[in-house]
Amino acid sequence: MICIGQYQFKGSVTDELKNKPIFLSLINDLNKTERVYQDQIIQQTTTDSLGYFLFEGEQLPTNNSLLRLHIDTCSDTISNQHFMQTCEDTKSILFLAKNTDSLYFPMSDFGEAFCSIEGTNPIAKGFLDLALIKDAFIHDFTGKETSAEKQLKFNQWFTQFHEFAQTQNEPLLEAYLLFYLGNPTAETYDDYKTFIAELHNQNPIFSTSNPTNLNPNFRAQVNQKLASLGLVAVDVNSTLNGFWIALSIVGVLMVVFVLYRIGKRTSSKAKLTAILTPQELKIAKAIAAQKTNKEIAKELFISLSTVKTHINNIYKKLGITDREMLSKHLSD
Repeated sequence: MICIGQYQFKGSVTDELKNKPIFLSLINDLNKTERVYQDQIIQQTTTDSLGYFLFEGEQLPTNNSLLRLHIDTCSDTISNQHFMQTCEDTKSILFLAKNTDSLYFPMSDFGEAFCSIEGTNPIAKGFLDLALIKDAFIHDFTGKETSAEKQLKFNQWFTQFHEFAQTQNEPLLEAYLLFYLGNPTAETYDDYKTFIAELHNQNPIFSTSNPTNLNPNFRAQVNQKLASLGLVAVDVNSTLNGFWIALSIVGVLMVVFVLYRIGKRTSSKAKLTAILTPQELKIAKAIAAQKTNKEIAKELFISLSTVKTHINNIYKKLGITDREMLSKHLSD
């Protein structure tokens, strides 16, 4: 039974992944969706001897969030092997879910894990359907196409991607697609940039021109991506405001630090005045000025033995043992 405000994600994996660690990640950066990142992991559990797993909790947002399940054959110690996908038999799945969702990830008829999703959220499997389109898109190119043929194919696939995203009525999935196709390192980037500009001029794409259904974090990322694609103007005022705010914070911190140092020095001097006699204070300052005992004796018109006696008294009162410690005490 699911309590109000509690999610439950359960499922099963293949034999080689039994008794292995499995991770649940909450993705808050659309630039980091292709692999596991340590700072994204919010829960970890272990599959049992039958290959079953269960995640429960209440820490997800009330709106759809972008999540990932990930399991592999590495040790249960979190390491770079998990994150760089160097483990054997790595399995992962992207999906959407809310804090109240109950989802089940069953094994397929062919004994494969993470191939389907059942549960209370009909949009949860949107990324599975999108993955099928991505696979077909990748395998549709033989490498022998002419530039014109590639351009035509690209536009056909880009259109199919965006039509699919619009039918899902889920801005987070559309935002993910914008980052996937708008990846500057992809071979298709220049073609997609041309395509999306033409599409945006005809009809501003989905909710990104005013992505009110996205949380502020994703909304900022989407607007930045749109700006990088040349679809919206960069908010110069916002950038300048951020600069001046940061500069103001640095200025305040510097003032606080200076006042702290002044206050600390004033406090130290007041403490010395209260502890040392006027003559001892003169000798202490002379020591801080790197003067020798003979120079101090000559300057204060006292004997060398008297200087040494005063110095010993100063050391005892301040709990120090040498000139270096005294100089440091006076400089603080």
